[in-house]
Amino acid sequence: MITGFGVQYYQILQPPSPDYNTHILMQISLQLANIANQSSPLQLGEASGAQVGSGGPPSSPQPYRFVAILWFTALVCGLSAASIAMSVNQWINNMLTPTALARSGSGPCEQLRIWNLRHETFRKWRLAIIIEIPSLLLQIALVLFLTGLVGYLWQLDSQVAIPTLALVTLLLLFQFIVSVAPLFVS
Repeated sequence: MITGFGVQYYQILQPPSPDYNTHILMQISLQLANIANQSSPLQLGEASGAQVGSGGPPSSPQPYRFVAILWFTALVCGLSAASIAMSVNQWINNMLTPTALARSGSGPCEQLRIWNLRHETFRKWRLAIIIEIPSLLLQIALVLFLTGLVGYLWQLDSQVAIPTLALVTLLLLFQFIVSVAPLFVS
């Protein structure tokens, strides 16, 4: 979903392609205007410099950049969460599942010893914290995406953006309360 919005903004952020036909028509128009005014004819280079300007391609407006930064950052956070979640899933499958234990030892005592060793390694490496990272990254991606969405809607029409902002605010408030409540409630 984020990718679709990102592609749209990627096109907006691209510098405009040069329009040679318009440039040539402007030069011809300036030369004809000079001839009609009976002034000295301008050279092609002078005509283009007088009207077109040579400041380089115009940059994209600041609100577009802000929304694009939010959406592309949300995309990176979402992809990072998916990548870390796949790695964590592989670790858990190889360390703690009965299938992995059955491959590693022959008898039940051996399997229990290996399970205990893997469980201690799990605790020692603090893998529980790593398991929480994808969830955190997805929450960050959600906040960034929704903030960018409200910013995008605000650029289009504030009457559409205000109800969306209210719903996004309620969702983010709920997420904040749910995330912070375990710190205060045992």
